[in-house]
Amino acid sequence: MERSTSQSALGKLKNLNHVIEERISQGQSVDLLRQQFPHVRITMLNESQDSLVSMVVSETNYSWNEAFQTNVHRVTVDSYPFIDCKHYAIQSEINLTIIDEEFLVGLLMVVAWIFVFIIISVLFLGELISRNLYSPFYNLLQQMSNFDVRKKRPITTTITSIKELKRLNVIMHHLTRQTIRHYDVLQEFTENLAHEIRTPLANIKGKIELLMDRDLTETDLQSLSSMYDSVLRVSSINKSLVLLMRLEQHPPAGESVDVMQDIRTTISEYEELMEMKNISIDVKTEGECHLFISRLLSPMVWSNLLSNAIRYNYVGGQIQITIYPDQVYIRNTGLSKGLDSSIIFNRFQSSLNNPDAIGIGLALVRKILNTYGYEISYEYKNSMHCFLVNS
Repeated sequence: MERSTSQSALGKLKNLNHVIEERISQGQSVDLLRQQFPHVRITMLNESQDSLVSMVVSETNYSWNEAFQTNVHRVTVDSYPFIDCKHYAIQSEINLTIIDEEFLVGLLMVVAWIFVFIIISVLFLGELISRNLYSPFYNLLQQMSNFDVRKKRPITTTITSIKELKRLNVIMHHLTRQTIRHYDVLQEFTENLAHEIRTPLANIKGKIELLMDRDLTETDLQSLSSMYDSVLRVSSINKSLVLLMRLEQHPPAGESVDVMQDIRTTISEYEELMEMKNISIDVKTEGECHLFISRLLSPMVWSNLLSNAIRYNYVGGQIQITIYPDQVYIRNTGLSKGLDSSIIFNRFQSSLNNPDAIGIGLALVRKILNTYGYEISYEYKNSMHCFLVNS
C-alpha cells in the first residue's frame, strides 16, 4: 500500500510540473503561478545551469516529523524546461504519512464492531417489530393448531389493525364455526342412523330365524342362511361404527387390565372354531403385562386379533402368542404373502382380500389402542403374519 501511495503521489507531482510548464508557455505570469501553487517552487536558472535538463525524482526515507507528529516520507520532483529561451526550475513536493499497522488494525476493529452492532440492532429491531406486527397471526396459528372439532369451541382471534390479518381472522373464525356445525349435523345423522337401523335389523334377523325353523327346501334354506349372514354382517358393522364414533367423542375411563387373563378368556371363546380348522395355538409369557385401558374394550382388542388369526389361517395352521411386560406378539400362519401394512388398519381395507370379512375389526383395534396411548403394527416375517401391540 505504501508503494502504491508513493507511485500515485509521484505521478501527481509530474503532472503538476507539466501543467505549470504549459501555463508558462501560454504566457501566464510566474508570480501568479507561485500564488496559485504556493507549494511549488519556480525559479529562473542562469546560463551556468544549462546542463540541468533531465527531470529529477528524489524520495526520503520515513522519519519522524514533529509538526505532523508522525513518520513522514517526502517525495520531490524537479524539472528544468526551456520555455521561450528561458531556463526554468520547477520543484514540487509532497509529504506522505505512514499509517501504523496498530492504527490500521484498530480502525478495522472499530469498523467491524460498528458493523456487528448494526447487524444485531437490525435483527433485534426486526424481531421486535415482527412480533408486534404478527402476534395476531401467530396467535391464529396457535389457535388453529389446537383446534379440535370434537370440543366444539370456535377459535378466538386477536384484534389487529392490519387489513389482511383482519380478513384472515374473519375467514378462519367463520370456517371453524362452519366446521363445528357440519360436524354436529353429521354426528346427529350418524347417531340417528345407528339407532334407527338397529330395530329393523333385529326384526329381519328374528323373522329369518322363524322362517329357517319351517320345513323349507334346501335351496330356500341356503338363501335364508345367506340373508341371515348378511344381516349379521350389517349389524356388526353398525355396532363397530357406533363404537368408533363413541371412542372419538367420549372414550371410557381406563384402568389396569391383565392382558394374560383377557387373552386366556378370548382363547376359550374360540376353542371350538380352532378345533374345526385344526389350528394349534402356543401362548408364552415372558412377564406380566398390564394395559391401562377400558375393561370393556380390552377383550375386543384380543378378540378381533385372534378372530383374524383364525379366519385368515389355513387348516392345520399355527397361532403363536408371546406376552412381554411391554409388548404382545400375535403371529399366525396363513396367506403366503404379506399384507400392505400401510392400509391394513384402515376401515374396510382388509375386506378387499376376503369378501366375508367386515374390514373394520383392525381399524377398531387400532382406534381402541390409540385412544389409550398404545400402538399396533404389522409385519410379515418367517412366513408368519405378526401383529405387535406396543405399550
